[in-house]
Amino acid sequence: RMSNEQCAKSWRRPWPGPCGAPGRPRYFGDTRLEYFATAFAWARQTLRPKDDFIAVAGSSRGGELAFILAATYPEYVRAVVAFVPSAVVNGIQQAGKPGLPRDTPAWHLNGEPLPSLWRGNPHADVTAYTTPQVPGMPIRQDKAFLDAMANKEFLEKARIPVERVNGPVIMVSAGDDGCWPSEVFCEMIEERFAAYK
Repeated sequence: RMSNEQCAKSWRRPWPGPCGAPGRPRYFGDTRLEYFATAFAWARQTLRPKDDFIAVAGSSRGGELAFILAATYPEYVRAVVAFVPSAVVNGIQQAGKPGLPRDTPAWHLNGEPLPSLWRGNPHADVTAYTTPQVPGMPIRQDKAFLDAMANKEFLEKARIPVERVNGPVIMVSAGDDGCWPSEVFCEMIEERFAAYK
């Protein structure tokens, strides 16, 4: 189990997945969703999964991406497994290239950034990333997300349209998640599924 400081430091390293691999950007952010559509098409044609069944899985930012991909490409993705995911699109936060603002877009589609909770949001306060709520205690970043989510206009624009997911979903959240409010995010996803049944 990592402390909040260890969690924050781990995000300063190049993000695994679509980053850091040969031919891929070194840092998280500015990620084109079309990259994954190409991978899905290749998997379908080359691997020929039974019944075209392709599942996506991810943890934390990877869980956010898993839901984004399943909602964007329901013709490919048939299931989602997400550990401590987000219900909203976020900026690069602390995972991007050093020196870039935390609200820099992380995900792009058709050359445009996806609407995020952070970019231009007057309720967004990134000082929670560097300032403990209680002096001398570990930094808890979840407050930054909850504060940003108080702006309902930005919250609604940034919500991942999980109702487009074409298959079963498994989610795991953390009741005391200091990195971001994963339990709240999972509840939001459940509520959206229920609203669109």
